[in-house]
Amino acid sequence: MPQRILVVDDDKSIVKVLTAYLEQSGYQVFPAYDGEAALHILRRERPDLVILDLMMPGRDGYEVTNLVRSDKSLAATPIIMLTARVEDIDKIVGLELGADDYITKPFNAREVVARVKSLLRRVRPLASGFVCHTLRTTGIGESVVQEKISGPLRRWVEGGLDLGYCARPGQVDVRLAVQGLDAERRVGEAEAIVREVLGAFIYGVGDEDLETVIVRLLTTRKATLALAESCTGGCIANRVTNVPGASAVLLGGLVTYSNPSKIELLGVPEAVIGQHGAVSEETAQLMAEGVRRRAGVDLGLSTTGVAGPGGGSEIKPVGTIYIALADAVQTVCRPYAFRWDRRRNKIIATQAALMMLKRYLTGNLGNS
Repeated sequence: MPQRILVVDDDKSIVKVLTAYLEQSGYQVFPAYDGEAALHILRRERPDLVILDLMMPGRDGYEVTNLVRSDKSLAATPIIMLTARVEDIDKIVGLELGADDYITKPFNAREVVARVKSLLRRVRPLASGFVCHTLRTTGIGESVVQEKISGPLRRWVEGGLDLGYCARPGQVDVRLAVQGLDAERRVGEAEAIVREVLGAFIYGVGDEDLETVIVRLLTTRKATLALAESCTGGCIANRVTNVPGASAVLLGGLVTYSNPSKIELLGVPEAVIGQHGAVSEETAQLMAEGVRRRAGVDLGLSTTGVAGPGGGSEIKPVGTIYIALADAVQTVCRPYAFRWDRRRNKIIATQAALMMLKRYLTGNLGNS
């Protein structure tokens, strides 16, 4: 079915020319010569795009645009506004009212058709038959994600699946999109394959952040959390407290950056730090246990490490980080070896700590 364009202008010669060029390009055109007729066609035909003259007798382009944007059933309709006015203020007002593009008369009809095609491409994801799912992962690099899923998804990609990746520090998003018939089914099948292959690396869908998932899981399980951060410097607390409702589950947090603070505030024995170092599995475990005990919560989460650029050694180079999680029964600690600069090491360590907590809350900690 051809896409349908409503062309509105009180100059019938302009309507005639645009109609001819648009029809040659395969579009179905509805002509209108005033604002009232345009609104009638809009409500009856629901065109895919409107080319609308600004200055018309009766209802002008400003009024028609305002009425379209105020009608929920029409509000998403793209509008290209035509005008003989060249002043910036006219363009600004038209765009602020809701026009998506602006063309000044006189114009080249081929340019108008090109603008129509460009605008329809941009709004295509809003059309029916388009389905897009995004799976968010952490703890795995973009190249590894691609290597793991590109083969299993080859048949779907050859069948029209748009497979995309978006990488940022500590996180890779996998985008699955299909346009056309059975889009929901085809995307669902592809998503099932990605979930099977990537498994516990997936933490969420759409645009939800890991901290949002954490607060939701803690709330659902009626579990409480306290934090003891050293190398992450409060980054975990900052992210969790960005989520509305976090105060019900995060009862406290300490940035125990120095050795004395670990000893005095968390109860880590000085002898343990002296024997194993502040950056060690033993210290991380005692930090998690100490903050859990002193805050009176269900879970204690801790980080300690060498963020860089200095402070590393041959045995514990820059990027060595320990993350520990303690509950009433056990304490689990994981070592990490990151290789980035100080800022990025803190970001990725924060992400790793939150993912460790997420896996615990979903019963997948053994897969980390």
